[in-house]
Amino acid sequence: MCIAAVAASAVWQPAWARGGDCLGRLRHALIKGGYSGATECAKFHIHLGTVGVISVGRKYYRIYGLHYHWFTPGGANHGGQRLLFFDRRGGYVGQYGVLGDEPFHVDGHALVAGAPKSRLVITSRGPSAWARLEGTDVDFYR
Repeated sequence: MCIAAVAASAVWQPAWARGGDCLGRLRHALIKGGYSGATECAKFHIHLGTVGVISVGRKYYRIYGLHYHWFTPGGANHGGQRLLFFDRRGGYVGQYGVLGDEPFHVDGHALVAGAPKSRLVITSRGPSAWARLEGTDVDFYR
């Protein structure tokens, strides 16, 4: 089994830094893959950054962290983080929705975040159907 990871920049880029489109080339893959989240960068204050690459056996995933926040019509602040998974060809695979905003990074074949320590191991079967991240159970979904 081949296990490789490549750490990448975790610099979040505001929408204006990409000419108003914070999702860039990922927008088409997200829409085509049935992404259930918001794609309106300015309205939802979306910031996207690369978390890293995990390769296990024949599986290869490029993972991005998408942070977002917006105010509901009632004035409540809503937001969170999504860990977006893309395959070797750039197709959208799915996501974990994470409540906290602790940044994740790749460590070997796992995604890791700060305290309390969250560690999600990706196996040759791919992302698990659910995981415990930042003290909360989360599902893998589109």
